[in-house]
Amino acid sequence: LPTFQEGYRFSHSRNGYIKRFCDTLWHDYFKWTVDSMPGSPSQAMVQIRAQYFALPWNEVYDLIEFVLPKTSGSHNLDSSTQLVNEVLESELSAYRIVAGRVVPISSEQEAQAVEKAIEQTRGPYSNSAEHLQQAVNLLARKPVPDFRNSIKESISAVEAISAVITGD
Repeated sequence: LPTFQEGYRFSHSRNGYIKRFCDTLWHDYFKWTVDSMPGSPSQAMVQIRAQYFALPWNEVYDLIEFVLPKTSGSHNLDSSTQLVNEVLESELSAYRIVAGRVVPISSEQEAQAVEKAIEQTRGPYSNSAEHLQQAVNLLARKPVPDFRNSIKESISAVEAISAVITGD
């Protein structure tokens, strides 16, 4: 995140980005009323930080999923994902960001394989890509991933590719 000017109010021109970010968190994620947001970035960040540390473990990952695409405005989403994955790896987390979702994958190779499979199935194999994305979504369910249906969606992805290849 870009730094904000300490001591300045949200109305200060250099704090526009952090104001929009806080508005989004306040209203769209925490479901707090926007008029309850403090007038300064530092006060808002204190409240957001307190809420973050009060979240159950699985909701921390939900917050990461929510925030990640919103914070990549100044740089590439892939590089943001890579940075988050590096932190998850360094903290020995059993989770990684794959296709925009936090999933129980503990190695970078697994995450890259899933990302590559989804990317390679776009276009003529779009049905397969949809099944793979749904498999990731089911795997990302927290606190209990839906492994059974994720596997079914993965098998459906293979069937969809087979149907395209064979013309059946």
